[in-house]
Amino acid sequence: MPKLKIAPLPTRIAVRDSKAPTRATLSFPTASFAALVEHLKEHPWSDARISG
Repeated sequence: MPKLKIAPLPTRIAVRDSKAPTRATLSFPTASFAALVEHLKEHPWSDARISG
């Protein structure tokens, strides 16, 4: 399973797999990433929970 690293940038959130640091980084507008996190908190798709 990938281990994600999340980095806040001025207007975006960057995400990469820390186990494969030379691979691509994804970036999302801050508001979109926040909406995704809130959705996952309300509707988890697995037993894993997002804290915060």
